[in-house]
Amino acid sequence: MTQRRVAGGGRRAGCLTVIWGGLPSQSLSGTLSPLIGNLTELQSVLLQNNAILGPIPATIGKLEKLQTLDFSNNTFSGEIPISFGDLKNLNYL
Repeated sequence: MTQRRVAGGGRRAGCLTVIWGGLPSQSLSGTLSPLIGNLTELQSVLLQNNAILGPIPATIGKLEKLQTLDFSNNTFSGEIPISFGDLKNLNYL
């Protein structure tokens, strides 16, 4: 079996752990899936300069290790989820 490595990832219990997600300026469109909340090891999410729309999922608050979040220059709508208050390690928004 070949072990694959992803920049920013690590291995734990036979699973890939994603700690960084970045796709800035990629012309991405559509909504942000609530499943993002399942990536609980994420420390950085960079999705700036895309065409992502709709609400920011409340599950974003599950990303308790998140330090950097950049959603700038997208077309999100609605209110900022109250769960943002759970992002105690966030130092760049």
